[in-house]
Amino acid sequence: AVARSTGFDRYITEYVIGEACEAIERTGKSFSVNMSYSDLLRPELIDVICEKLAAVSSRDGSLIVEVLEGEEIESTELLRGNIARLKRAGCRIAIDDFGSGYSNFVKLVELDVDIIKIDGSLVQRCFDDEATEALIRGIAHFCRQWGKEVVAEYVDCEHLAVKMKGIGVDYLQGYHYGMPDSSLRSA
Repeated sequence: AVARSTGFDRYITEYVIGEACEAIERTGKSFSVNMSYSDLLRPELIDVICEKLAAVSSRDGSLIVEVLEGEEIESTELLRGNIARLKRAGCRIAIDDFGSGYSNFVKLVELDVDIIKIDGSLVQRCFDDEATEALIRGIAHFCRQWGKEVVAEYVDCEHLAVKMKGIGVDYLQGYHYGMPDSSLRSA
């Protein structure tokens, strides 16, 4: 909030994008960068991302821009145009924490995202709550029908991994697979 109120958030985002692009170039692996909805409405930031990504030799799909679900996402021409520019530059677009905030299936179709990351609080609750399990199953089914990949967040044990795969989730993320690393240098 402080960075946003001072306008410094732009520089932080640009730095993180630069580091991710350098890591992609160095490792040949994909990297995700979280961005806010308001970040995606800034054409000058989209210019910076496209410029930095153009310098990466194997960029097709290697940079994943994860749109944070914390803000209400309004599908506007500017947003759709900026997402299209990022995709043409080689980015994949994900909705992060789907199910935690203002999630809306119509926006998934309108915004032409590639990946849906199901919020970890839903994933964790599916052990004890049949309705939550049915919701995740429905999200996975919807995404398969529309050609979108599904990631379950906060997968912390084998039992949950098996359950998510059985529901139809494509990818799993969480402590079961590894701890977060504070450095791109170790990638």
